[in-house]
Amino acid sequence: MNILDISELISKALGIDNEILRKILEDKLSPEQLSLNFENDEKMVKIKSLLEKDANILKFGDDHIKGKSKENFIKLKNSLGKLQILVLINDIKKSKDCNDVLDSFMKVFNDKIDSVNTILEDNLTQKGGNNNNIYIKKYLKYKIKYLKYKIKYLKILSF
Repeated sequence: MNILDISELISKALGIDNEILRKILEDKLSPEQLSLNFENDEKMVKIKSLLEKDANILKFGDDHIKGKSKENFIKLKNSLGKLQILVLINDIKKSKDCNDVLDSFMKVFNDKIDSVNTILEDNLTQKGGNNNNIYIKKYLKYKIKYLKYKIKYLKILSF
């Protein structure tokens, strides 16, 4: 499995267009870097598990986020996908060992999932689980702003 395969898994898990991620990869990495294979089965199992959690986040958003917030949720998914790909690109450029890249990638996923879970738990506790739209809107607005800054930062690092 190479980075192009992983980008496809990310796009499916987040429900976003893989061409966006693929274009970023092709612009930032050499053909040699694109063809690096990730062969560690244990780490790939962990990545697939994290992708399943992404799919659960997507399902939650599809089931519970409606109206104007839906547009923000779509932007958030696209930003998350780009962030994950940019982190992978940054790590591939720094490292010769794919295992280091996979470790960093899994750390990003775990941090993201932990923060989303914490916010969702807080929202469900505060509002009893039914009327938490205002908290989700605030969270999405904050997260999009954060991801935009993070992407700008990663672009600066890549030059």
